Amino acid sequence: MQAAGPGRAHPAGSGARKGRRLPFEGVEVPLDGGLVLRAATERDVDRLAAFNAGVHRMPGQTAMATSLGTAVRSLMEGHLPGGGAERFLVVDDPRTGAVASSLCVIRQIWRYEGIPFDVDQIEFVGTDPAYRRRGLVRTQMDLVHRRAAAEGCLVQVIDGIDWYYRQFGYEYALEASRGGRALDAPPAGAAGEDRAGPLRTRPATPGDLDFLSAAYRSGMERYEVSVDRDQRRWLADLDGYDRRNHHRPALRVIEDHTGRAVGLCSYWASFHDPGRTPDRLWVGGLELHPEHDWPTWGPRVARCLREMAAELAADRGMAPTPIVVRLGDAHPFYDLGCGRRIDPRDGSVWYVRVPDVPGFLHHVAPALQERLASSPAAGHSGTLALSFYRHGVRLHFELGRLVGVERWPAPGQYEGDAWFPELTFLQLLFGYRSLAELEHAFADCAVRAPETRTLVDALFPKRPSHTWLAV
Repeated sequence: MQAAGPGRAHPAGSGARKGRRLPFEGVEVPLDGGLVLRAATERDVDRLAAFNAGVHRMPGQTAMATSLGTAVRSLMEGHLPGGGAERFLVVDDPRTGAVASSLCVIRQIWRYEGIPFDVDQIEFVGTDPAYRRRGLVRTQMDLVHRRAAAEGCLVQVIDGIDWYYRQFGYEYALEASRGGRALDAPPAGAAGEDRAGPLRTRPATPGDLDFLSAAYRSGMERYEVSVDRDQRRWLADLDGYDRRNHHRPALRVIEDHTGRAVGLCSYWASFHDPGRTPDRLWVGGLELHPEHDWPTWGPRVARCLREMAAELAADRGMAPTPIVVRLGDAHPFYDLGCGRRIDPRDGSVWYVRVPDVPGFLHHVAPALQERLASSPAAGHSGTLALSFYRHGVRLHFELGRLVGVERWPAPGQYEGDAWFPELTFLQLLFGYRSLAELEHAFADCAVRAPETRTLVDALFPKRPSHTWLAV
């Protein structure tokens, strides 16, 4: 396999075909016990909304269950880009009319150092307790994976329960929503922050699309992996916050006292019980337009968020709501000392599946070459053999260019330049862990020589990512 040439112009190259997705239309597979796996249709909206609200219900969290059912309904009815009933699989029991199991797949375009690639986000995976341990999720996952391979989709991700998806070839390998700050009341005397006039927020409108896109694109330049948000995505977010659905954030524009837009924020609230004060107001998107800097404007943004939360609570006749700004592990807002660091375990990490690692490396070759060019290994020529013990990959360089990527089907026990057990290389590939961190955690992760370490560190540095969820 030959590597891609230099340059970063990838408007819709291989692995990023504008989110086009072949539905599950026509799928109907008989399973053991008289069950049937098939593609969902519009007639299944009520059934699957109720099924997901029930199967994912946690004790004492009625509102959360309602929210999940609302999210499924919204997605199946096509209110979100990439939605539609045909994105869902369902396992029926024709004898009882019950839904035994179900999941859905949302095709997106994400970016790796600016290079677009297709991603299938697998969501709403559930099985009725009466039908568990029959391999129903595995059967559906196998079908999803085969479809993805046929369509050239390079990556699948899941934000799911602990350990479970490892058995289907997934690895915790990409930062999702860990990290953040809890905003306390402003310190005494903080009003001086607003000598230039207070900031305020208002609901975003279609007229703000160009501004929102510019602010978002500028902010995403700091991340290794980000989500490609097109006009359809922004328009869907403009529907506003639905308190029944915690998956649908509200999108607001931050303005100065003259009404000039300076930034954007996206938030959602979590309710455990309807009609009560929300437990938290979560800010999951916060960016300034590139004309504004965080050291100057950040403290004013923090104050603005507190005032926004107070206003939203007052509108509902509720007490002030605690605010958590959750923007991943790295964001310039954190450098301002605004708020208390929350427990980094209070969040999630993406499970990632990359069935064709050589193919993905080939696709993002321009990014690897740029990293190499700005490192001590610039101009490197030679082969980097990465062993995953049962298989591996070889990268061939000529004068700093990645000229070839090939699968290494059967490396010997001590062959190669670096060794990564199981799927741990994915953590390195997506910037979630550094080489040194992997070596510390895994005794069978190692490099052969100092020059190999320099090369691997240059190609795969630890880097923050920020992924704005699709639902």
